[in-house]
This record gives sequence, structure tokens and C-alpha cells, in this order.
Amino acid sequence: MPLVVPGINSQATNKTDEWQNKLVGKTVKEDDHSEVASAPTPVLSPLRYFILALNKPGYTNFCKRDLPEKHRVIEPGTMVTKDFHEDRLNVFVNEEGMVTHCTHG
Repeated sequence: MPLVVPGINSQATNKTDEWQNKLVGKTVKEDDHSEVASAPTPVLSPLRYFILALNKPGYTNFCKRDLPEKHRVIEPGTMVTKDFHEDRLNVFVNEEGMVTHCTHG
């Protein structure tokens, strides 16, 4: 099975995939200017980039302020409404605050 590194060797087909490529595996921060999801991507092999991403704070965190206006971060056990908003980004995180997946709705 080939190594797939989101945003490096995978193509986003819609805005949900685009956000997943940016956020999955990263940790939510309230507001830290030095650690944003839009950190520059070095020109490296996918495996080397993945190793660096695991070790550099600037590549493993993102700020809530960088998310779209309509969003919600959903932690395990959090109760959420079933209402559907097409443009709302749902960011699912695990117990450590790391993003596991994203959806719209």
C-alpha cells in the first residue's frame, strides 16, 4: 500500500477533502500566531515531509481562527445538533485534540 500524506501526494476533490488534507493529524490551538495550518510546505519527499511534520510544532498545530467562520470542533462525547448547514465545517478531534476527520454539514 503506498504512503499517502494529506496535501502532499493526495488531491482534494471538494472543500471537505481540502480541509481534511490541511487538518488531519494536527492539533487544535486557540490562538497561537506561530503555529498555523497554513505553514509553508518545504519541497521534500513525502516520507521526509511526514517525519518533519511529526517533529515541528509549526506543522502539527493549527489555530481555530484559521477555520472558516461557520465551524465547530467536536470532541469525543460532545453532544451536537442534527441540523444541516451546508457551509459549516465539522472538525472531529480525539482526546488529545488531534483532528481525526472533517465533514461539512
